[in-house]
Amino acid sequence: MKKKSLFLIILFVLILSVLLIAATKNQDPRLDKKTLSNSRSSSNEVISVKRTYEGPIYKKSNRQVEVLFVEDPGMPGFGTATKPDPQWIHYLDITLGSGNYDWWGPVVDSSDGPPVDTMALYDLVIWNCYDWWWSPCFAPTSGAVANMSTYMDGGGKVWFIGQDANYSFGPSFLTTFLTPYFEVQSVTDDVIWATNTVACQGENVLAGFAYGDSADFASNPFFPDEVIPTANGQQIIWDGQYHFNVITNDFRSSFWTVDGRICTPDSEFVAVVDSMLNLFSIGVAVEEKPITQDPKSFSLTAKTSNPTKGHTSISYSTAQNGKVSLKVYDGTGRLVRKLVDNVLEQAGTKTLYWDGKNDNHHPVAAGVYFIRLSMEGRTATKKMVIVR
Repeated sequence: MKKKSLFLIILFVLILSVLLIAATKNQDPRLDKKTLSNSRSSSNEVISVKRTYEGPIYKKSNRQVEVLFVEDPGMPGFGTATKPDPQWIHYLDITLGSGNYDWWGPVVDSSDGPPVDTMALYDLVIWNCYDWWWSPCFAPTSGAVANMSTYMDGGGKVWFIGQDANYSFGPSFLTTFLTPYFEVQSVTDDVIWATNTVACQGENVLAGFAYGDSADFASNPFFPDEVIPTANGQQIIWDGQYHFNVITNDFRSSFWTVDGRICTPDSEFVAVVDSMLNLFSIGVAVEEKPITQDPKSFSLTAKTSNPTKGHTSISYSTAQNGKVSLKVYDGTGRLVRKLVDNVLEQAGTKTLYWDGKNDNHHPVAAGVYFIRLSMEGRTATKKMVIVR
């Protein structure tokens, strides 16, 4: 009897172990670890990273990653030679911080990209088609357009980048997708023919930016389209003659026909990407307003260009005596430099200089940083982007 009882116990434990393993395998990792699964079961289509908010300067959101970048690589030779695209990894690493976004792709030619339920996990989808002008259309596919439309109907935001996407897809692309979802009134294909470099200028909400944009596609230069928005949209990038890129007035979608490739100066396009993310209300949510009702009694300014090479003068004002702290945090919320640490100071305006180094006197890496002033329960925070 003892042997029989022992056998039954061992059998019960084995069955229970098998059931637990099976249950674990059947879990959807997107809902558990925020790791994307590809419905096409392709092991090389997804790069997944996890965002973690830490530190006192962040407002936690109900999920950890806000941005999904979709790399829809275009025709062979008509997109970035290295995949995943090192240029956009570079731009997003600096503006959002490495690991603070997810990546889907490179999408194979006939793929519809991420399904709607995957996109619904994110506030913003940046979908880059690079260049595809061949017929029939592959990038974006009809399924991809349908998925993006459904995602946007549900409140999602899309930054859609597609040289020749209008030509490739055909006349219905404007009427069924670009006009209702991106407030595009008209598109004139190839207003500039086969240029390797475009002198880009910001306008309207991106006024003041200027950079040279050089194509790095192996087999194709730029063929920019001119995009005219409806009254509910505005032009944001042009060359002084033709308008290439637009955004809706509610900042929920943007359509670009000239991608940011090899930009000079690089820091200028990084600033454009950062500004676009801010327009989409994407990035780390930071409390930037002091508690006091009088902004003159408690304020913080960083006197530098943004992005900066790391050298900046910082001014702050207080209307009363008290203990002041001024600290620099990186994009993950980690403290990197104590400029003023709980020091009793007289009321007034002070200016100091940050040399772009951490408390160990080593230069900090390129990326997003936050300067935080605190005094007697009041705080003010400024964001800055450092490029190297």
